[in-house]
Amino acid sequence: MNAIYVRRRFSLVLILSITAALGWWLSRGPEDLLFIPKPTLRHEPDYILEDFTLTSAGDDGLPRYRMTGAMMTHYPDTEVAQVEQPRLEFITVAGERWIITAIHAQAEQKGDFVKLRGEVSVFRDDHVRQGQGPIQSLKTESLDVHVAEGYAETDEDVVITQSFGVTRAQGLRINFRQRHLYLKSRVRGEYVLPAG
Repeated sequence: MNAIYVRRRFSLVLILSITAALGWWLSRGPEDLLFIPKPTLRHEPDYILEDFTLTSAGDDGLPRYRMTGAMMTHYPDTEVAQVEQPRLEFITVAGERWIITAIHAQAEQKGDFVKLRGEVSVFRDDHVRQGQGPIQSLKTESLDVHVAEGYAETDEDVVITQSFGVTRAQGLRINFRQRHLYLKSRVRGEYVLPAG
């Protein structure tokens, strides 16, 4: 009688274990049941653009920025686009245009973050359109542009040229929307006083 009781109890535990395992297995999604491994992406471009123009618009439908360049190579494994000879035109809500050029750029986060490298130059478009040339220009070796937030920053040396002189500094943060420029450290300038 003891052996029959032990067998029944063992059978009950076995049935409950199988039922629990079956319930767990059925609760898994179909992708988990098939055990299909996700493909690993190699660092190879999925598209290349030559002599391109890309325009990014905000939620209001108005353009936030426009990028042109000699070549763009996009890598799907990192979601990063490498750009040669970039020209970034940042457009404020007030319609003011800031032009940023460089030798190379790297666009990340679907274009919301752009790293510009090599001979970076920044100037306002209104000076150029008036035929006066870039009266106020900014030169540095690297600049990180946060497009969605409307600002750019660097820790590199910066040279700002204006009609009345030259300002040098190490590092800056520029807010395009508010036209606010913050120089981080080692600020020095050479200015010409107006006659009179």
